[in-house]
Amino acid sequence: MTPSFSMYRAMCRIPGPRSYVGKFLLTAFLGVHVPLLALLGYVAVGTGDWEVALPILVVALVATLGGTAATLWVQWSLLAPVVRTSAALLEYRADGTLPDLPTEFHDEAGLLMAHARSCVEHLDELVALRLRLLGMVSHDLKGLVGTVALANQIAADELTGPDPDLAELRAMSEMVDEAVGRQDALIRNVMSLARAESGALPVRRSAVSLAELADRALMPVRFAARSKGIALHARGANVVVHIDGEKIDQVLQNLVHNAVKFTPSGGHVGIDIDWRDDRVAIEVRDTGTGMTEEVQAGLFAPFTSAQRAGTASEAGTGLGMWICRTLVELQDGTIAVRSAPGEGTVFRVDLPASKATPSMVAQAAGELVGANV
Repeated sequence: MTPSFSMYRAMCRIPGPRSYVGKFLLTAFLGVHVPLLALLGYVAVGTGDWEVALPILVVALVATLGGTAATLWVQWSLLAPVVRTSAALLEYRADGTLPDLPTEFHDEAGLLMAHARSCVEHLDELVALRLRLLGMVSHDLKGLVGTVALANQIAADELTGPDPDLAELRAMSEMVDEAVGRQDALIRNVMSLARAESGALPVRRSAVSLAELADRALMPVRFAARSKGIALHARGANVVVHIDGEKIDQVLQNLVHNAVKFTPSGGHVGIDIDWRDDRVAIEVRDTGTGMTEEVQAGLFAPFTSAQRAGTASEAGTGLGMWICRTLVELQDGTIAVRSAPGEGTVFRVDLPASKATPSMVAQAAGELVGANV
C-alpha cells in the first residue's frame, strides 16, 4: 500500500521541527517517552513521598534524555539513504557527476537509492544521446546541403556555357538525387529513433512485392556505386507478401548504403530476397573491407563505437544499424551479420510473412493510387 502525504503535509504546517529528523524525533517522543513519563509520574506522585518520588523522576528524565539522544542518532543513521540520494541528485544537477549510490540493499530505502541511480544513469545516457544526435544531424545536413549547392553551381555554370554537356548535367542531377535520398534517410532514421524511444512506432502491414522492394532499395545508391565502380544487383522472389514494407525498405536502404560505403572500387553489392515457409529471408552482400568480431559485437547499438569511415572516407551517423535492428524486431524478425576482415560482409534479415491475398494487393494498389491523387 502506498502511503499518502496527508500526515506529512500536516506535520510540515506545524511550527515545530522543520527537519525530517526532527519530525521523526517528535513522533518517537510522543509515542514512547510521553506515555512512559506519565506512567512514572503517576507512580511517583501516588507514593505521596517526594523523597521517594524525586529520584524516580530524575532517573526517568535522564533515561528519557538518553533514549532521545540514542533515538536521534539511530534515526539520523537510518535517514542516510534519503540524505545521500538528495545530495547525489543535487551534485548531478550541478556538475553532471553520476551518483555513486549502493544497490545491494532491498528494503524501501535501498530501492530508493537503486532506482535513483538507475534513473539518473538513464537520464545521462539520454542527454548524451541528444547531444550526439544534434551534432550528427547538424554535421550531416551541412554536408548534404553543401553537396546540393555544389552540384547546382556546376549545373548552372554548365548551362550558361556555349555548349552544355548533357552528361555532366545528368551526373549533377544524380548527385542531387543521391544527396536528397541520403537526407531523407537521415530524417527517417532520426524520426524512427525518436518514435522508438517514445514507444510510438506501430507496425503497418500491407501487400509488398519482394522484387520491387529489392529494386527500390538500390535506387538511392546508384550514383555513389557508379562513382566508385561498384556493381549492383537485386534478386527478389516474384512474390507479394504481407509485411510492413516501409520499414523494411528503410532497413534495406541503410544496409545497402553501408555496403556501398565499405566496398572499394571494383567491388560488388547485392540484395537477395526469398520467401519460403511463411518467412522472408533477405541478404545484403558486399565484397567490402569486412569487420572484426569486436566491431560486430557492438554493431547494432545506437551511436556505436564500431562506426568507421568508408573506403572513400564516407562518414556515418552510427544510427543506421541500430535502426535496422529496431525496425526488424518490431516485426518479430531477426537480423544477423557474418563478416571477416578483407572477406566482405553479409547481413541477413529473417521476417515472418504471409503471402498476400488478391484483396490485400487490390487494397494496397488503391491506397497507392489515392496517395498519388
